[in-house]
Amino acid sequence: MRITLSRMFMRTLRDVVTPPLQTLGFCKPLDPTYGRYLLPPSHTYEVSHSDLYSDVKVSRRRMYISRTGHSLAPSHEISLTQKELSDAHASGNDSWVTFQTFEKAQRSRDDVDADLVLIHGYGDYGGKWVANAAPFVRRGYRVIALDLPGHGRSSGLHVFVPSCNILTQAVASVVNDVYPPNKQVFVMGHSLGGFMAINYALQYPATYQPSETTQRPRLAGVYALSPMLGISPETRPPWLVETVARALASFIGHVPLITSDGSLKTDDERVIAETLSDIRVYQGALRIGTGLALLSGVENINKDVAKLDAPLRICHGDSDRVTLCDASVNFINRANNEKKDKSLKIMPGVNHVMLADRPTKLSEEVVQDAIAWMDKYNGSRVKERVD
Repeated sequence: MRITLSRMFMRTLRDVVTPPLQTLGFCKPLDPTYGRYLLPPSHTYEVSHSDLYSDVKVSRRRMYISRTGHSLAPSHEISLTQKELSDAHASGNDSWVTFQTFEKAQRSRDDVDADLVLIHGYGDYGGKWVANAAPFVRRGYRVIALDLPGHGRSSGLHVFVPSCNILTQAVASVVNDVYPPNKQVFVMGHSLGGFMAINYALQYPATYQPSETTQRPRLAGVYALSPMLGISPETRPPWLVETVARALASFIGHVPLITSDGSLKTDDERVIAETLSDIRVYQGALRIGTGLALLSGVENINKDVAKLDAPLRICHGDSDRVTLCDASVNFINRANNEKKDKSLKIMPGVNHVMLADRPTKLSEEVVQDAIAWMDKYNGSRVKERVD
């Protein structure tokens, strides 16, 4: 679709005016996802892989959350209809997180008794995992793929993230919503999602004492793909732009300012074309508040690295042009590894994107490494280490 100057102006005006009015309570949009909720599933990433899930129970759900990401009510099944938007508006609920669950219809005694939460990257959506999640489901994992707030069909201005803690809390709310029956959970994420998976482990440690008021599955491990632990100089804005952004953040943090180049993520022209044509993927400039929230999150997570008590496996390409592979190396080296449960797999010559819209030799290697590593930590005993 051709975007005219007038359309761009109206979209920018909407982005500037609407969020402050919402925050002050002066207006509640009929569609808090700004048109994303009713978008059909992606044919490339979701529909074309439906045959992989013919014997799988699939559920799409929505959970109302507070502005800080805390759950307000149990999740309910949805069908992505206009009536669901109208019902939410009528009930005064304008903030939610959506997610999908995938679970084998017939389980065997050898199946893994655990959940696997999959967290997408910046500007993406949970459906991006569908093409590569089937092997985890076959292994027995109940897979939960969520849309982070401000992404996919979750509410919020597209990719406006005023604080990384909101995203982390939304992940925790989904984890708690699907618990029980499974008593343990693995969290896997890519890029921003990898950062979120590690941040979840820091805020919700693996070693905690359940009580009558705090019940959640045991965090069995985190698998992070190209995690956002350091920003590549190729994607970080110039010092002057960053300084101006900090000055404006308090007033217009939701305004797009910093341009980004999506082609840096991969060298595969076909994948670049698919990404740029996907209307579910955010194609605009980085919003001021989002950029500063991400920078702050990266600084904080690196300060807290020694507190990480969950098993961690990082898989990072040494040719990543978006997030720094060296930052992953540094993170692992500074982590508390007395239990020998922190490890790093460096992929020579590999860029940022490892899992695309169809299985490849690279994606199969990554998925099998993740399954093998998680099998070692599935339960209380570590059977054998992954080098």
